[in-house]
Amino acid sequence: MPRPARFKKRRLRRRLRPLTDRLLYGLVEGLRRVLARLPHALVLALGRAAGSLGYLVCGGLRRLAMRQLRETGIAPDEREARRLARATFRSLGMNALEWLHSSGWDRPRLEACVRVEGIEHIREGERAGRGIIMVAYHFGNWELLSSSFRLVIDYPALVVMTPIRNPLLNDFVVRMRQRWGFQMVTQNDVRTILRGLRAGWMLAVLADQDTRRVRGIHVDFLGRPALTPSGAAVIAWRTGAPICPYTIERTAEDPRRHILRGHPCIWPDPDAPEEQEVRRLTQAYTDVLAREIRRRPDQWVWIHDRWHHPPRRHHDALAS
Repeated sequence: MPRPARFKKRRLRRRLRPLTDRLLYGLVEGLRRVLARLPHALVLALGRAAGSLGYLVCGGLRRLAMRQLRETGIAPDEREARRLARATFRSLGMNALEWLHSSGWDRPRLEACVRVEGIEHIREGERAGRGIIMVAYHFGNWELLSSSFRLVIDYPALVVMTPIRNPLLNDFVVRMRQRWGFQMVTQNDVRTILRGLRAGWMLAVLADQDTRRVRGIHVDFLGRPALTPSGAAVIAWRTGAPICPYTIERTAEDPRRHILRGHPCIWPDPDAPEEQEVRRLTQAYTDVLAREIRRRPDQWVWIHDRWHHPPRRHHDALAS
């Protein structure tokens, strides 16, 4: 396409963006209002159907999921890769609609849907008095984490969030996540993060995506080097706060039920060299996710290009 034509297309997109932002927000808000009035089981059935449709329509994402399932050995053959990819799409469809449906949940409803395991690990971390870094993952219905954490803690918490380009949708997501009293921060709001940890608060961060938007290093993930966010490890080394990995998964027996599972704390060694310790901590919380994926591979987001930036194309942030 000639350069003037490209520039015209970009200008048109910029001019239309406020309109498309409002339309998309209106669609999501309207869907939320409808879903909030439907039975939970029906919402999940609709989400499963939407995921099945997405599997058929989104050929590029389907092929990406199947390729990653095969390359990691999670799926031993094409047939199993196809089955798990379809299950992943269905899981994501249920997650999305269930999250919107959960806007009408109160605490008793949340307690009926989410069972907590491993709470002793977070209690161990609390006793150190340095705050807690809760590392979570895009595993299970991760959007229920902000509400489910209220079943574990009753004190303030900060949740690191990457802003969404659509400002209306960004505000919508913030409102949904703040319903349970958590404060949203960005990765650059270091002063607020450190102040919160010193006050004994919890810091929650998702740490399993390949992205250049946050600080990251390459560690082993499912047998392959993967660019992994290392911010949680850096903060832990600098503050002494323990890292408490948490996962949430949908039960196989009843899709309306979830398990919020705490894993043993990962303790930083303040006397170790920073680069060495950050790598060890990042590898440790990545290993937690790898174990959970091998146990329940359908619960992870295989449509994310997790190995997009191999080491030969991307220098580790700590080394640069």
